[in-house]
Order: sequence, then C-alpha cells, then structure tokens
Amino acid sequence: ELGNLIGEEKFSESESIKDAENAGCGIKLSPQLIAVFISYVLSHPEFCKANGSLKKKTDSELKEICGIESTEIFERLFAGMKNLALFCQSDDGKSFEPNWERLAGFCALPFKSQAVYLCVASAGLFSRRALVSNGQTFAATLDFAKGKYFTEEKLFALAFLIKEKSGDEDFSTRRFSRILAGADSQELAENLGSAMIESMIKSALAFGLMKLRCTKDDRNLIFTEPDAFADNCSAEKKVLSVDTGYSVTVMPGLTTGEYLELVKFLDVLRCDVTATFEINRQSAIRGFDCGYTKEKIIEALNKYSSFPVPQNLKVSLDEWWQSYNSASLFKGYVLKVSEENIYRAENNPAFKNHIMEILAPGIYLLDFTNDADAQDAMKKSGIDISGRIKSVRKDDVVQGLPAVKGTSVSFEGLGSSCKINSPA
Repeated sequence: ELGNLIGEEKFSESESIKDAENAGCGIKLSPQLIAVFISYVLSHPEFCKANGSLKKKTDSELKEICGIESTEIFERLFAGMKNLALFCQSDDGKSFEPNWERLAGFCALPFKSQAVYLCVASAGLFSRRALVSNGQTFAATLDFAKGKYFTEEKLFALAFLIKEKSGDEDFSTRRFSRILAGADSQELAENLGSAMIESMIKSALAFGLMKLRCTKDDRNLIFTEPDAFADNCSAEKKVLSVDTGYSVTVMPGLTTGEYLELVKFLDVLRCDVTATFEINRQSAIRGFDCGYTKEKIIEALNKYSSFPVPQNLKVSLDEWWQSYNSASLFKGYVLKVSEENIYRAENNPAFKNHIMEILAPGIYLLDFTNDADAQDAMKKSGIDISGRIKSVRKDDVVQGLPAVKGTSVSFEGLGSSCKINSPA
C-alpha cells in the first residue's frame, strides 16, 4: 500500500541527474569518523559554545583535519551524541566529558543502529521508549527508500506513514483510508509532525546516508544510498601502523567499539581514506586516567598492527608512566580501617566492589558520590562507622558587632537638648 501511495521518481535512460551543489561535505558517517570526533573532543574538551555550536577554532581545525568545507556533519554528530548522553557537561559547565559506559554500549551496537539513533537523537531529546520507536521508524524509512529517488515532500510523507502504520493502536483504519483516498504528501509533511522527520532527514543527508541530487529541470530529489550502512569492517584486523615519530596510521576495517579502545590514548591529526593519530605525553596520560597502563597501551597497539611497537615509543611510555605515578591527587570518599579489619574489608562482597584504589594498607578511595550512598553501603557491608563523615574543616572568619555607645543630640532652635545615655 505504501508503494502505491508514495511512488518513487522515475527517469529515462537519457535523462541526466547530478549531485546538487549542497549535496554534502565529501565525507560520510563511519566508525572511523565517529572515532576521529571522539578523539578530537577528548583532546579539546572546550570545543563548543554554551549553546552547543562549535567554536570558530574547532570549526577551522576540523575542516583542516578532514579536508572539508563544512562542519555540519560534526555539528549534527555532536547534537546526537549529546542527546544520547554519550557526552555529558562537566561540573564547571565549560566542557564536555565522555560517558564511557554509555559510549561502550552504544559502540557495541551494529553500525546501522548507531547511524539511525544519531539521526533521531540529533532531532531532539527523547525518552528511551520514544527514541527506540522513532529509530525503528526511521530505519524502516531508509530501508524502503534505499536506492530510490523521492521528492522531499514524498519522503516526509513516507516516514510519517511508516510511523503511523507501525503503531497499531494509534493508527486507525479510518485515518489510513483517508490518507489513501487523496491527502497529498505536501499536506502530510506540513501538518503531521514533519519538523522532527525533517531534522532526521537533514542529519541523514549530512551523514552521507542520503544524497541530494538535481535533475536537468532543476528538481531537487533525495537519493538513499544502497550502501548507506556500510561500515567497511574487515575480518583482517591488522590495519594499524606505528612509526618512530609516534604517528599512528589506521586504515578502515575496525568497528566503532574497536576504535574506542584506541582513541582513549590517541590524538587525531588527519582523516581521509585513512586516519592518522599521534601518541604523545598528554594523550598517554589521558589513557592512564582511563585505566590503561603502559603495558595495556602497547598491547592495544600490537593487537591491530603487523609489526611491534617501536622501541623508542616503549621508552617514552615508560617515562610517562613513571611520571604519572610519581604524584596523584584524589577527590572523593576515603575509608580508613584498623589493621585487624583490613582482610574483612577487602574480602567483603558488599564493599570490595566500591574500592577504586588502595591508597595504603587499610586506606581506600571509594566510588561514592554522596553521603547517603556511602553510609548505606557501610551499613550493608557491616562496617561500623562511628560518628559523622569527616570532611575538610572550613574556619569562617566571623566579624563581631561593635558595642553601641550613647551620644548627645542637640536640637537647635528648640531650646532643648536630648541625650541618649549608654547603659551603665
């Protein structure tokens, strides 16, 4: 029924069609591009303005890195990742930090699901249920339109009808019959929730999943790429090379999740057919902050390389690791137990999972973020805490009030005076 209502545009063999002038920036969404953006954000946490748009410096640097003229693809990629809570605003509100747990879960999805959810989330902030529902609708729209040409209005109408038809409880036979009876696609696009669909389609165009093309009579049509969700992943994972200058070149072939292992300690330099990163002191320290050791970084590089890591990089990693561990500043909840309770604390199943680091024998840095959680965990684990949670004491300087003294007040012209006496 949908095929009869929303017909694709047909062309004769002699009719020419070409990419529109604003058909895209020359790159498309891929696991490599997502990794490049994550790496850039990690090394430039203050990359955007308060309203979420990219700063001029960010815009210029991303254009240079990717050799593109427009950064709309990154604007929409960030909007989608932010609304999916893959990036969260820092406590000071000046930068964005990755939510590694959410990122790992997102990157484990098939690339098609990643692309669809980014298109949907870039259109707005949705509940989980609405996000999944809209994702299924938009995926069905892309599948139906694959390899076909549609006008913008017909594509809007197609997405709307698929959304309505998929919701059996909400989609009445009477309403569907009315649409089939003659409501045109322009009316559907304007009156039936097209703003959200329009934003999703614009994201799909920016991501290269769809392409804007132009006929010889200057009609703009939207073409959905047949290989829109090709992620270029390969069974052969030896796609990485490291040179003696600490430059890391990665060819296509990795999944988004596999890239995620690497960008935690790599800074992006360039992105075209291949992606070029570098490992330096600051990026290595960032990796250490993410839980990597020098051995784990070498292991991650060797995993995807046909050749061992250069010896001079191993030496530098060793120096950076020693420097990293020479002094550490911690913030959080610290528990101190007596010597006789150390074994009990470290082997208590209700407590040991909360230990982030053992600072010294019997002294633990814990993962709690508030007093209530800390006290509740202590109670459940059977560790008896006497007194209140101790915190840094702040001695406020209190300025006392001065003593009030009496004074004489003269009322000239009234021939009298009044005196206010101080208390004896």
